[in-house]
Amino acid sequence: MKLMYLADRLSIQRHLWPISGGPYASMKNGPVLSDPYNIITEQEDWTVSNGTWGRLLKNSVYPDIELARAFEARALSQANLESLEQVQIDFAHMTTPQLIDFVHSLPEWEDPGDSSVPIPPRRLLRHFGLNDEQIREIGREVLSFASEEVTFRACRDRA
Repeated sequence: MKLMYLADRLSIQRHLWPISGGPYASMKNGPVLSDPYNIITEQEDWTVSNGTWGRLLKNSVYPDIELARAFEARALSQANLESLEQVQIDFAHMTTPQLIDFVHSLPEWEDPGDSSVPIPPRRLLRHFGLNDEQIREIGREVLSFASEEVTFRACRDRA
C-alpha cells in the first residue's frame, strides 16, 4: 500500500497527475491510497461492489494483497511506468519498519492516532512548490477531465 502511495506521489511531483487518482489519507503507519485500502480491509465480498479496484485486486487478507489477473502494462502511460519503476528501485528493498519511518518523514503526513486524516491534493501540490493559481488551474483540469470521463462512460454504456 505504501509503494502505491509513493508511486502516485512521485507521478504528481513529476507530471502533476497521479497514477490512481487518490483520494489519500494519513494513517498510523503512514499515507495510503484510501479507496484500495478501504476495499482491501473490508470484510465483505468487495469484488462485486467496488468497481475498478474490485476487478484488479484479489480478496486477500490484508496486508497481503494480490492482483486478480495478469497486469496489463499497456493501460499505463510511459510516465506512469517510469514512476512505478523508480519507486520499485528506491523503496522495494526496505523493510516494513524502514518504509514506515520514511513515509512518516513526508511533509504531508500527519499523525492521526488510531484514526485517519485526509491528505488533500492541494497539500501535496503546495509541498512540490506550486502556488495557489497553479493549484486552481490543475483543479480545473481535473474537473474537466472528470466531466469528459463521465460523458465517455455514458456513451460507452449506451452502445
